[in-house]
Amino acid sequence: METLLLRLPPATPDAPSHSAQWILLDSHNVPSGDTATGTLSEAAALASQRRLIALAPAEQVTLFQVQIRARNRQQLQRAVPYALEDELAEDVETLHFALGPVLGEDRYPVAVVARAHMEQWTTLLREAGLRPRALVPEMLALPREDDGWTLLQEPGRSVVRLDTWEGFYADPELLPTLLELAWERIERRPRILRCHCCSEAPAPEPPGQVVMERESTCPMTLFAGGIDLQHPFDLLQGEFRPRAGTVKWLRPWLAAGVLLAVWVLAEMLLAWSEVRTYRAQVATLRTRIEQVYKQTFPGTRRVVNARVQMEQKLKELRRAAGSQDTGGLLPLLAAGAEAVAREKTVEVAGVSYRQGKVELRIEGKDLQSLERIKQFVEDKGLAAEIQSADTSGQKVSARIVIRAERKKS
Repeated sequence: METLLLRLPPATPDAPSHSAQWILLDSHNVPSGDTATGTLSEAAALASQRRLIALAPAEQVTLFQVQIRARNRQQLQRAVPYALEDELAEDVETLHFALGPVLGEDRYPVAVVARAHMEQWTTLLREAGLRPRALVPEMLALPREDDGWTLLQEPGRSVVRLDTWEGFYADPELLPTLLELAWERIERRPRILRCHCCSEAPAPEPPGQVVMERESTCPMTLFAGGIDLQHPFDLLQGEFRPRAGTVKWLRPWLAAGVLLAVWVLAEMLLAWSEVRTYRAQVATLRTRIEQVYKQTFPGTRRVVNARVQMEQKLKELRRAAGSQDTGGLLPLLAAGAEAVAREKTVEVAGVSYRQGKVELRIEGKDLQSLERIKQFVEDKGLAAEIQSADTSGQKVSARIVIRAERKKS
């Protein structure tokens, strides 16, 4: 994907009259043309279908490192302004704080810029129709040297990159002093100060034993070779995070989302249709049950719950049968069931009831189990007779007839 690298002018009251600079990078992040200068509207004509990375002027961004222990990113963002409060001349409420990745031991790089500057840059970009993927401080777009520092000298300004997350802006008069201070405090001492001198001002005296090497790379080409486009230090955080980017990211999924919503709606309508069908079937069934109940018990005047009322009537009939007629179905069936349950090797193949007799078709392993069932039933005061016993094979099949009175000989 091609990239448009855009250098913003400093945020000042007359910033709209300042010209911006930009350069196009191919899909391998190599400049594919010369540096161009013009208005933001002119740059917007090239930004379509390209990734846009904007550079914030170094003179309006200050880099720090803080060491804070926090439970989450939100708590960390709330704590950072007050951790740096003593090092800042301005009220923290007027400043914007952007966090970089954790560096280990709860240390984080922090970029501080006036909130007014952020508002002016984002407003100018929005009015020109530009939506940058990231807004990166200039000093962190300079090349990082493994064995040295990088210095960009332009008319009236100097920008230095010390390390991956360290750098600063300086007036040319103060540059030697600031380099000496950086030499004293930084852990990674440089061997080379590579100066890209784009002004007629003399190069500063390097600190310590640092060797000066002079280059003449133009600023935008220099930024193109130094910026990390995969993991840039982005100032667009918190309230300045671009919301349009989220919408753009979601746009490819919009069609899938619509289809999903239609499918869910169709499933809900189908389920509702099935519920209505089931309700109609239940109502029809309830009506039929009530009709059967009224036919079975003609004297019924009111049916509230046919199933419950039917169960109550059956219980009454069972009690009446148990107290008045010992030869009914239930006593005979209960005796036979209890007798069979006592024999673990016997299985019931079928049961029938007619003319006051219960017939059990059973299968067992031996005739003795059948005799024990017969004896148990007779001990209950009932008559039992083994009929058509078949001993072929490994099982014994037989019919046992149970009735109320013993058969007279």
